[in-house]
Amino acid sequence: MTELLQDTSAYINRVISKLPKDDLLHQFAVIFLKTFSNRTFHNLSEAQISQMVEERFRFFKKGIENGGDFRIYNPKMSNQTIFEAIYSDVSHLLLTIENLLREFNVRVTIKLHPIVGIKKNKAGKLHKITLPDESQTLMSMIYIEFEEIEDESVLAELNSRTKAHICAVNLVHENSEALFAKINEVHKKIEKEKSISASDKEDWLDLLNWLSISNFSCFGYVQYPTKVKEGKALAPLEGTALGIFNSKYLSQDSFHLIENLTAHIWKLRSSSPFAFDTVRVKSPVQRFEDLMRLSIRLPEGKKVIEHTFVGLLRRSSLMSRSQETPLVRQKMQQIFNAEKMIAGSYKYNEVIRIFNAIPKFELFRTSTTTLHQMVKDLLSINDPNTISCFTQTYKEQKRLFLLVAIPTRLFIPEHIEVTTNYLKHEIPHSDSEFIEVLGDSICRLHVYFDLQGDGNWSPDLSKLEREIGDLIQTWETRVRNTMYQQFPSALTEQICQKYLPLLPNHYKIRSHPADTVRDMMFLEKISHEHPIHFNLLAFDVSSSGMKRPVSLLYIYSYNKMDLIAVMPILQNMGLYVIDQLTTRIGDGKVTIGYIQSFRITRKDGTRINEKEYKSLLGDLLLAVFHGQTENDPLNALALFA
Repeated sequence: MTELLQDTSAYINRVISKLPKDDLLHQFAVIFLKTFSNRTFHNLSEAQISQMVEERFRFFKKGIENGGDFRIYNPKMSNQTIFEAIYSDVSHLLLTIENLLREFNVRVTIKLHPIVGIKKNKAGKLHKITLPDESQTLMSMIYIEFEEIEDESVLAELNSRTKAHICAVNLVHENSEALFAKINEVHKKIEKEKSISASDKEDWLDLLNWLSISNFSCFGYVQYPTKVKEGKALAPLEGTALGIFNSKYLSQDSFHLIENLTAHIWKLRSSSPFAFDTVRVKSPVQRFEDLMRLSIRLPEGKKVIEHTFVGLLRRSSLMSRSQETPLVRQKMQQIFNAEKMIAGSYKYNEVIRIFNAIPKFELFRTSTTTLHQMVKDLLSINDPNTISCFTQTYKEQKRLFLLVAIPTRLFIPEHIEVTTNYLKHEIPHSDSEFIEVLGDSICRLHVYFDLQGDGNWSPDLSKLEREIGDLIQTWETRVRNTMYQQFPSALTEQICQKYLPLLPNHYKIRSHPADTVRDMMFLEKISHEHPIHFNLLAFDVSSSGMKRPVSLLYIYSYNKMDLIAVMPILQNMGLYVIDQLTTRIGDGKVTIGYIQSFRITRKDGTRINEKEYKSLLGDLLLAVFHGQTENDPLNALALFA
């Protein structure tokens, strides 16, 4: 597969045809595979995808039987850790998991999140798997691959934290109606309470109304007494807990919710019966930010009770909300209907986040069709660390719309300028317009080009992604990214911090990131193993003008080796040296090694089989340099015998 798939349906059918004959398995496979982007299909073989589907299905059935389940594990023969979960579809689940993984600083490479409908027979067994429908039981499946966590203690901590966060999410979902009812109950009590002034009553009823209209995510409720008997500490009243105040969560709470909230209430209690402030305790649901506390003290018979709600202000409440904007909300609703998105689901809320990030004028002028495709493109991005490009062409207008998704850490003015200049040069156009859109993990450019000619021109998206990535990432960043693909992040950072500042500029100009990773690992060997190491590689003669086969011999050494000492050794081994280059690794104060590269051939001009002779030549050179064997012409037999 050298190009991105054009007909994914046919590809999915081929994968399903290779699966065992099992109706439930095939029903599951259709829904699961539809969450794959073209790039995911492109990176995996049909056999790998078939195996992946079967493994996910087995876990899916187990999760259904257990009433929900998750696991985090390191598969054999892999450098990835896998997280997967199957639970009833609830708000905030995936978002909470994503934020937890960010806290553990892992690099997500694949994220899949199919929602499925299930039906059970009279015996309670799984009977049918369908596309999501509000009339069915909906199940949320999460599958995430990320850089392997090798440390067992870190893996155990992630498991423990995940269990607690999923417990909190499920409790909030289970108690959502009760929490909403409790807010309405308090609302009615405020309306009837005669001891509260009319102005205070109006202000706080307005606040409760505003919070209730999709501006506040309520995660918990509990009652506190206002008076405590002497010798007793302030504590919540038994039997009043909802959401994250439930003992199921508190027994595994690592944020110390009750202790911090109780101390906060005790410290800040005032004469006013109302309080709306921030508690210095992180939310275990959605975003791990300080919780908001809404407290209302009201008489209950002869007692006065403090009704306490905790949650988070929704980000959409801090800006002009698209859902409340005429025309824009109709476009959003058409997308929700077309994609059969259920209100409150992850994708539903993700569409809201996408819309809220876009400037209003852009939303007004862009057609529903374009916005719909934009949403599908953005939701298809499984790896948020890469550059992703998507396009739509309006041939009748000779107009090209290009969406460039860029990791937030790279979305800086210098990179934006480089990217826009590159696109202007690459795409034949008469006019262009660029709009910047910010996001949490992915930012993007919306680019419009008025095409020249008949308007049939279309870009090579893979080329754009590759070349924009090369342009906006520094050489050091590309070295790091290359190393991340082969080694754990901790080792990558350790090696890069040690060697990258010491590499001279002339070396950086001529070295590919992959070659630099190889060189740094050899330099690490001379620091911890032998003070000299060798490597033999093929040399690409196509760009050098050479007409004979050439090999590259590398000598990595702690001390510089003079040519007058090295040349006789190479000559006695039957090698002809074309030229040589020495690179000192160090700065003005310290030298940590040398890299000497020799372009070589055999004396008779025939090709050296690098794979066959690398180990032999390395061992022989090491023996000669260490004085363990004589340096004489007999050594040429290693190549010629």
